[in-house]
Amino acid sequence: HRWASSLDINLISDIIIEACNGLPGTIIAESGDLYNLEVWRVKSILGRDFKYPQTIAERTAVELAHHISLAGRRLIREGRDMEERE
Repeated sequence: HRWASSLDINLISDIIIEACNGLPGTIIAESGDLYNLEVWRVKSILGRDFKYPQTIAERTAVELAHHISLAGRRLIREGRDMEERE
């Protein structure tokens, strides 16, 4: 695990690369997540096909990923809270 006082593009790209390792296809992320870098720069950094969401389906996929991430985080926190109570 890495600890950082702030999120820079290197840390964010490392997280994305690790999370997508072994998954085929194009990576889709919101532009703000990657400091509004141009698509060609993000592709170069990630070493993969990349795009910002353009269609309703792509925007929905990004929104769904946010909900899944938040739900997973809540489950982890609730599990820790339960362990601390025991």
